[in-house]
Parts: sequence; C-alpha cells; structure tokens
Amino acid sequence: MTTGVLMYCFDTPKFNYHKLAERCVSQIRRYLKLEITIVTNLETFKKFKPMGMINYKLVENKTTNTRPYRGRNVPWYNKERALAYEHSPYDTTILLDCDYFVFSSTLLELANTQFDMMLHDRVHDLTGEDTIEGRYESTLPLVWATVTLFRKNKNTEAIFAMIKHVQENYPHYRNPILPLRLHSINLIWELLYQHRWQCWQIKWT
Repeated sequence: MTTGVLMYCFDTPKFNYHKLAERCVSQIRRYLKLEITIVTNLETFKKFKPMGMINYKLVENKTTNTRPYRGRNVPWYNKERALAYEHSPYDTTILLDCDYFVFSSTLLELANTQFDMMLHDRVHDLTGEDTIEGRYESTLPLVWATVTLFRKNKNTEAIFAMIKHVQENYPHYRNPILPLRLHSINLIWELLYQHRWQCWQIKWT
C-alpha cells in the first residue's frame, strides 16, 4: 500500500505559486518523507528549480475561475483538484494546497487512521479577526480542502464523482433559492455522509 502527497500548482499572472510549492516540497521532505506528485502545466513546470525526485503530471488547466483578494478578484486556478482521485498514483493520498507548509509529522498519524476521507472543519486566524472563516459562504456546514486525506476505494470514488458533478453544474448549485435546488444540495450532503465522509478538527496549542 502506497502513501504520498499530491499538490496542484499553476502560476497566475498575479502570483508565482511555483515558489510556494518549492518551499512546500522542502517541508514535506523534512517532516513527512513521502513521495510527492505535482500536477501542473508546462508553463509553470519550466519555472521549477531542480528538486530531485518529484513526479510531475502535466495538464492543460482551466483558467476561468477567480477568487476575492484584498478587495478585488484575482485569477485562481484550482478546478483540476476535482480530478485528484484520477491524478493520484497512491493508495492513500494527502492532498495539500501548494502554499500549505508542513511543520510536524501529524499528517502521517492521520494517514494511519481507518477513515476513508478526512478534511478539517475549523480554521484559526492568527489576527483574531476570523476573516477567513467563511461562515456565510455556504448554507451547509463548511469544510476546508486545504488538507485532504483520502483512500482509494468505492466510497471516495463516489465522493469525487459527486464533486465533479457539482463543478460541471455549478450554476445550478451555487444559488439554492428554489426548493428543488435546495433539495438537490441536501441530497448531495446526505450521500456524502452515507459514504463516511469524515471531518477532523485541528487542535491548536
């Protein structure tokens, strides 16, 4: 059984995410010592410094999504994460944002639990302002995909199939005003729980 780290990294006109990924790789090697796969495009791949043994998967990523940043929308290329189940070569995958820096071996302990899929449902804002909590972003309980751990089996395959379905039909699901839409979203939530979608809470000390 294999365990490894999967990251997605696409530079945008505003941010050089490859530089963050390079630091992320060094932290993973120091604390986790796991094999690493980076999904990226050719343009970003050419900017990476030599980092030794890294598995690269080159794709043509979508560039249509944006995110709010300091009062304006900026490009943010992350739609390919919905394909993490197909892209991962590992039996157990730790899916990380490329700007998430590991400072302990805790993720190794989580990889040895019995759960099929784990995400965290709490964030800690060091400023104390809770500006990133996102409490009004969803009508359903919000979980964060910054760090996601999943095992390849029928349960998680079904979850990723549902994620892709929502992404492909996002205009329908993003505004649950009509009762039918609200029912559809609640149905998705029930299906996820039927497939043992587990959440873990980060305990800050």
